[in-house]
Amino acid sequence: MLRIAICDDTEHHSEQLMKHFRAFAAELSVSVEVECFASLAQLGRTLESNVNAFRLLVLDTTVGEADGIGFARALRAGGCNSEILYLTGDVDKALEAYSTFPISFLPKPPARGELKNVFSFVARRYEQKPTIILSGGDGRRNGFVADDIIYIEVFRAELEVHCQKGGVTCLGALNDVYEKLPKPQFYRSHRSFIVNLLKVRRMEKYRFVMENGDFVTIAKNRYAEAKKAWLDFCGTSELSTREGI
Repeated sequence: MLRIAICDDTEHHSEQLMKHFRAFAAELSVSVEVECFASLAQLGRTLESNVNAFRLLVLDTTVGEADGIGFARALRAGGCNSEILYLTGDVDKALEAYSTFPISFLPKPPARGELKNVFSFVARRYEQKPTIILSGGDGRRNGFVADDIIYIEVFRAELEVHCQKGGVTCLGALNDVYEKLPKPQFYRSHRSFIVNLLKVRRMEKYRFVMENGDFVTIAKNRYAEAKKAWLDFCGTSELSTREGI
């Protein structure tokens, strides 16, 4: 599911953009979910639990009296790697906006062809980066790019998805989540843990040491299998220089 957030204080503009994105998705056979926000504060609250909940953020340089560029800059500082598209009537802000590494900067109202080009580009990137959607305990849906996940653990009836900027609590069964994740990058090292082998710093007796310093348990009866899975995955020159290989 390609998730898009539109933040605009004019409801008519948001509705038109939503219709365009849904039409583009239908034309390209892409599954899409579009949410509209009337203020940056509202969008910010939604992103508090997962700064990468959306694959594309559509912002104005100014939403009401709030600074859209400053908002985006704060998101980047907080680890946001979502694509950002600026749609604005203030084209003089373009140079400043590029400090937040946007995918594009289009004047309002955008030409349909230019908007579709941006959507197509984001959709292609999305397909190249597997993403999973999990339900949060508060009813929100959390989107995770697979490469951003360090490991996932289950505690009682909840899942904790550990990313570089911290953990996000979600609902679901670990077996179901494991089925959605790309293999062999992700490995089930224990009945309570799924590990992203890309994020392993080294392997010790019955545990992986992750790049954030956390330890992920390896079941005793899976130790030999886990070691082989990691060494096989680390068969590239880039990863083979890591400690412990």
